Amino acid sequence: MKKLTHPIALAIMRISLIQFFLVVGVFCSYAKTSEGQNVLDKKVSLHLKNEKIKNVLSELEKISDVKFVYSPEIIRSSTKVNVDASGKKLDLVLQELLNPLEVKYELQKM
Repeated sequence: MKKLTHPIALAIMRISLIQFFLVVGVFCSYAKTSEGQNVLDKKVSLHLKNEKIKNVLSELEKISDVKFVYSPEIIRSSTKVNVDASGKKLDLVLQELLNPLEVKYELQKM
């Protein structure tokens, strides 16, 4: 059997192999679901009346297995709010809680 030693043939095989791994890598990266969105889709139930926002966020941390990092001055953490959520998505609960205060949030993967 004759051994392939032609430089052009070797270069073509090397480029084809690189392209193959790039294509496989791209398809694998698109197959993964977004974990951040899964967190926001988690359903929570919480019923609190006349409670400070910092306490509401603390309860949400416990029941949804997330961690909130915030500046108490910016969100006015001593402001009292009512929360009535039965099986609502965490995203919706956060919107209802923070939108009236004109506070936005973002997800950070740790």
